[in-house]
Amino acid sequence: MNALIVCLSAVVLTGLCLRETRETNASNGNMLHKSGEGFTLFLNTTDTSFYFLQARTSISVPAKGNYAGFNNNILTIQDLATAKPVNYRLDANIYGITVLKGQKFTQLLTSSTPGEMSIRTDIDDYVDDLACRCLPDKQTLHEECKQGGGGVTDCEITDGGSTGPMGWKYQCFVYCGEGYDACCIEEMTH
Repeated sequence: MNALIVCLSAVVLTGLCLRETRETNASNGNMLHKSGEGFTLFLNTTDTSFYFLQARTSISVPAKGNYAGFNNNILTIQDLATAKPVNYRLDANIYGITVLKGQKFTQLLTSSTPGEMSIRTDIDDYVDDLACRCLPDKQTLHEECKQGGGGVTDCEITDGGSTGPMGWKYQCFVYCGEGYDACCIEEMTH
């Protein structure tokens, strides 16, 4: 009987500890972001995927948020302050949404200290070199696009030979709005 009480006490305490840890992590949010001229870059720290939004004007971003999904070209972030979803989609302001995954992007776009990952402070120096992005129609850089180019509004590129994302150097795909062409280049310069 005493063993049963000790066992049940341990289960209850473990549950309380796990719940407290989850709440603490959730209060900080798992989506980091940095904005610059014409873009906002989100980092989902849970799976180290990036969401690069190209926009004509600045985008409103929750101070703390959790990744809620990416479906039908819509990025959804749960705003922790309001408990409401915030949706980002191609519209009059956002003309490009790019999803970036893999170790090459993690190395390129983050700076890490032990126990903490963050988006680089000098991110502005790297966004023009991303493998997938939207370019204005008829921009002269289209000849370097491995996929996409004139009149194409989406493209995807994967570098690596693994059957799973852990082995990829990188994978990216981009969706562009009216007046912009998708461009996926073979090699990034950084």
